[in-house]
Amino acid sequence: MTKKSVIIDTKSHSELTKLTESLNMNYGSLVEEMIYYFKKTGIDPKDAVNKNPSIMVAALDKRIVSFLKVQERDILKPLRQDVFNYQNL
Repeated sequence: MTKKSVIIDTKSHSELTKLTESLNMNYGSLVEEMIYYFKKTGIDPKDAVNKNPSIMVAALDKRIVSFLKVQERDILKPLRQDVFNYQNL
């Protein structure tokens, strides 16, 4: 493997050092994992409005639960009542 250099400012290097220490990784491995992460997820690191993925999953979960409740109210409960009424005929 050939080594390459990347020029970053002092503040970014300090943050990178903190990340390497907290994640117990070396600089090269951490940068490689960052590249794979952004490539796999399609998240744009320049986009400052990116939200925490767990918050986005929670919001999606709420939407799914709401959808299921509406389906239950509009379809399943009336269907159950129709079946009950049919049995009592």
